[in-house]
Amino acid sequence: MTKTPKEALLEHERFGLKPKSGVGILSYEVWGYQENGITVVTRYNLAYINPKVVIRMDDLDSFFARAKDAARRADQRQAFDGKVTISFEDMQRMFNVLSDARRRLMTEVMRESKAINELTQCLRRNRSAITKDIGLLERMGLIISSRQSNPGHGVQKMVQSVAPKIEMVAMLG
Repeated sequence: MTKTPKEALLEHERFGLKPKSGVGILSYEVWGYQENGITVVTRYNLAYINPKVVIRMDDLDSFFARAKDAARRADQRQAFDGKVTISFEDMQRMFNVLSDARRRLMTEVMRESKAINELTQCLRRNRSAITKDIGLLERMGLIISSRQSNPGHGVQKMVQSVAPKIEMVAMLG
């Protein structure tokens, strides 16, 4: 009996569209494995994502209730609205991640895609702090960055929001 090789993500890319192209993300993934020096592709995915992002303060029970509701809607073949929800159980963590400086950065790139140098000027912050914030916000799925040629000056990193609007929900009590 031969053992089936473990499937792995072979390649993945996300491409952020400019506002004039319809704000959103093009994404592809290729999954498979190597066998006897040959790549075997088991599945692939190509998607256009135009998310509505919701950031919320919530508890674990509410998270599981939403997951159960999503499973029910999937079983009934109902439509989904393409919403991306990022939940925080701890309010202090939410406010730490979404600090005033990071919210200003997100607001700037929601208006239009900007280079890091442009962000340092309009936000009046140093480049290393902005670069660190961009990394965190990218890991949270709120912004994306890409490298673009800057004729005569090499390459620059462009930053944009994953959605034209981001809804933030926090309830006290």
